[in-house]
Amino acid sequence: MYETVLVADRGFLAVRVIRSCQRLGVKAVTLVLPGDEAAPHAHAADEAVPFGAVGPDALAAALLEAAQVTGAQAIHPGGSLPVQAAELAESIRAAGLDWLGPDVRPDSRRLSDGDVGVTLVDGLVVDGWRWLARAGGRPMMAESVAPGAGLVALAQAAADPRWPVASVSANGALDRVVAVRPALAGVDRLVEARTGLDLVARQLGAERDQPIGPPAGYAVSLALFARPDEPPRVVRGWQVADVDRVVVDTMLADGRELTAWPRDPVAVLTAVGADRAEALDRLRAAVDGLTVRTPDLGLEYARALVRDRSVVG
Repeated sequence: MYETVLVADRGFLAVRVIRSCQRLGVKAVTLVLPGDEAAPHAHAADEAVPFGAVGPDALAAALLEAAQVTGAQAIHPGGSLPVQAAELAESIRAAGLDWLGPDVRPDSRRLSDGDVGVTLVDGLVVDGWRWLARAGGRPMMAESVAPGAGLVALAQAAADPRWPVASVSANGALDRVVAVRPALAGVDRLVEARTGLDLVARQLGAERDQPIGPPAGYAVSLALFARPDEPPRVVRGWQVADVDRVVVDTMLADGRELTAWPRDPVAVLTAVGADRAEALDRLRAAVDGLTVRTPDLGLEYARALVRDRSVVG
């Protein structure tokens, strides 16, 4: 365990890492770029360090300087991994700090509707999931499923034992591994919802002795993206409804100024219920309760999607 961890991410998974650190009594430090003063991760962290945009060659030195100023013993990349992850990890470890992420950038290929995968913890398959729908080439909805024997065998063969979290995805024929992600991903929220595991805590070296029981209930998630042609602007009118057993991971906050919209989701809603119908009802209630004036997140489309019988029927 660590006293202080630097979370080097401003995406929708940053707050998830920060909250897990705080629950374990670990001080969470985050980086605040210009325009991020109102961002969720800036408010959630125990300490925020002003950070200017730097190029790939200067990133390691800038992160190490921020870690030295705050006394961090480890750096967590959240869900955002630079292309030069291997060089970055090497530089951080050479300076005597721990790098709580993979040494390589995860496979960035996108999966198709119906593609299924599993999440592993310490090489053990703990739960399965599949994509339900995509829009504009990006996955939007996923649901929890029981992994078949063929997928379990593929996953265990592809697992990297160095990392406590690894998602393995395979196509419907189960004849090849499509992607291996030894890092946090949005679909892992489905696993946490059904198992009660905190995957970030395990990355931090805690709760390794917690038994992994069989998954319970059902979970479903929806990802929201900013329109690719949406001009950068200040977030206005963003509000989230409080719905029982729905977790909202987001990088949006009212008043936040963003210079560009990321390719990754700006918000992910994960609902869990005793069965599929209950989980979907909660997800619909959460989507209906979202409001935002800018940017355009296509909320009407999202509300129609979670009710489309060809998707959720």
